[in-house]
Amino acid sequence: MHDCRGTRLGMTRICRVLLVALVAPSTAQAGAWTQATDETIVISKLTVTTAPQAFAVTGEAQEGASFSKTEVETYLEYGWRETVTLIGRVNWQDTIAGSDRQTGFTAFEVGARTRFWRFTNGSVFSAQASIIFPGRRYDRNTPLLTSGNTDYDIRLLQGVPTTFFGFSGFSDFQLAYRYRTGNAPNEARFDATLGIHAAPNWLVLLQSFNINSVGGAEPPFTAYRSNKLQGSIRWQFARGRFVEIGGVRTIAGVQTVRETGGLISFWATF
Repeated sequence: MHDCRGTRLGMTRICRVLLVALVAPSTAQAGAWTQATDETIVISKLTVTTAPQAFAVTGEAQEGASFSKTEVETYLEYGWRETVTLIGRVNWQDTIAGSDRQTGFTAFEVGARTRFWRFTNGSVFSAQASIIFPGRRYDRNTPLLTSGNTDYDIRLLQGVPTTFFGFSGFSDFQLAYRYRTGNAPNEARFDATLGIHAAPNWLVLLQSFNINSVGGAEPPFTAYRSNKLQGSIRWQFARGRFVEIGGVRTIAGVQTVRETGGLISFWATF
């Protein structure tokens, strides 16, 4: 397992902490609005983070995590009907914790989002359900990559057109409950996005991703909390083609690593 000698966090504790950051990726991508019929959007994202610190059970950041992660994720949406969008996601990670390095697929997700209401001001209210399959079976040698069990995610979404200091934009809110089979605790999630059209072809995105464990947990899992902020700028360089560059940081948490890093993603609609 991990060589954690000489650090303030013991080996077993680091394993439990890192499971939170790696097994539970957020899926807040394209928001509450459904895609037009037969329209497809594909988002491929590369994220690189490091975490020399981890948040203890008290919420205090402590040295000794010695963690880094390279993550590649591809997310897809397809407008099956005007009110129904199908979604899919595949996630791959390369993680290093101490002297232990693990590489592989972590999750495959399939699901659908249904729009229930569309208001005259352009606001929408939707619901989404998805199944998240593990990328591999869990064993004592791969705790960083997977819990080895299937998760079920149900969320309510609201999208609202808005203005910000005279700039047009939107806000998106997602409230979710994730049922996790196996020994992992279930999760309550809240994601929020503010998008601002700062200039023609330029979109500023400010996002908050929040996870709280719910109920009991059995080893190697513990109760945890994670609060992340992400900021990025998306540029449309051609019709239906976008590139996004930004940064992400875990600003608070309990029993999770304090990740800081950057991301780049490419969006294509067709």
